[in-house]
Amino acid sequence: MSSYGTEATEEAEETISQDSEIGNEEEHTLPDGHVKAIRHEYIRAELLRVAEASHQWTHPQPQGEAADDRTAPVAFPADQLDWGWTRDLYPPINFVLRKGEYKHPDYEVRLWYHKGRLVLDRDRKPMRVFHHLPVVCSSKIPGGHIEALMRLDDRMSYSDIRGRMPPRIVIKSKGVAREKPQIGTNALSAAARSFREATGMLSWNARVGSDAFNNYILANLPAGLKARNTTRGWRDLTKAEIVTIREPGIGTRPAQARKWSSADEARRKREENIEKRKAAANAERKKAALNDESDDDLTSLDSDDTEEEEEDGSESEDEDAPDFIDVPDIRLTIPSTAEEIIAIHDALVGTIEQAKRILRDFAPIIHEPHSYAWQIGNVQQQFDAKYQAQNPDLGKAPTLMHLTPWLGGIQDWRSTKYWDGSIEYPI
Repeated sequence: MSSYGTEATEEAEETISQDSEIGNEEEHTLPDGHVKAIRHEYIRAELLRVAEASHQWTHPQPQGEAADDRTAPVAFPADQLDWGWTRDLYPPINFVLRKGEYKHPDYEVRLWYHKGRLVLDRDRKPMRVFHHLPVVCSSKIPGGHIEALMRLDDRMSYSDIRGRMPPRIVIKSKGVAREKPQIGTNALSAAARSFREATGMLSWNARVGSDAFNNYILANLPAGLKARNTTRGWRDLTKAEIVTIREPGIGTRPAQARKWSSADEARRKREENIEKRKAAANAERKKAALNDESDDDLTSLDSDDTEEEEEDGSESEDEDAPDFIDVPDIRLTIPSTAEEIIAIHDALVGTIEQAKRILRDFAPIIHEPHSYAWQIGNVQQQFDAKYQAQNPDLGKAPTLMHLTPWLGGIQDWRSTKYWDGSIEYPI
């Protein structure tokens, strides 16, 4: 049990009935069946002081604006003190490709008592003790840290991390400090997911939306790394790859997809035809009504009932419009023939030429066989590195243009167009 901290004031203490679902230990139970308790927020500053007196992070950790909005160092596992947030310093467990034979700890997870008091989170729920989990967590704890903590012990939940974070977060805007509520567990889950996506690491557990990323990583990860069950030695994914894989409509019903899904062109034409026919029908009816000088007819034409009838009939009016169909994003397809590889090379020419206009000596290395999306990410990553090396004072490299979604096969890329950054468009 935790021995950190000092006695808190009587105002900070609370009592909780033994009859509630707490599972308190007998030695902490008072004669009247109650248990002394204290909120984590009242002891976090002292917990930090004691932890930092015992250990120090090797690399600076992100922290918030408040004085105690930091993550306490913990030396279990021993390498946790060395965790950092560049690829060479990521937690080692994050590089494990699949859970496989990883053995989770089997020690008993017990409730957290601090000097005889049950520790509660902000929601008055009892907190638990995990050997590897810092006693205090910052609101800025990185997604990679969250992912590693969750992988180390599958009995843990995001609530165990959230309970160690400050109940209120201080933010500064234009020199003015203000508070906002504590983030929720969904935000922690999203931070871990974003880390996995950016670094090309598999989700160990089935999650909504994880299949597309897992499939992409497994399809593009070198065979030698897969055989060793690791992603160490690979690379981070580019933003272009991430947005491409995230695109709605891939593997889903097109009716639920957004306009820039694979059924974009068919839907757009269909909607335009419907609107044109509705507008023409309205114009004809209004013209006829004016000729007949019939106010009643004109009123009926502008009524909601007329609109509903036209919408109901729009499907039958547009019989020639193509049906929505599920079409995978060809940009994610790995080429299987020499012709497809050549087609992808041709599709990359415009992007590479644009890069050469910016960096005349740019000559990217193209690896085979990989999908168009992978190759775009590969070119962009090499361009970023060379651009920043030659222009250290200019900041982030420009995003190179790339092809928008298209229907058909890999060879059909000429039916689409390049996105050059002039409009907001995903990939």
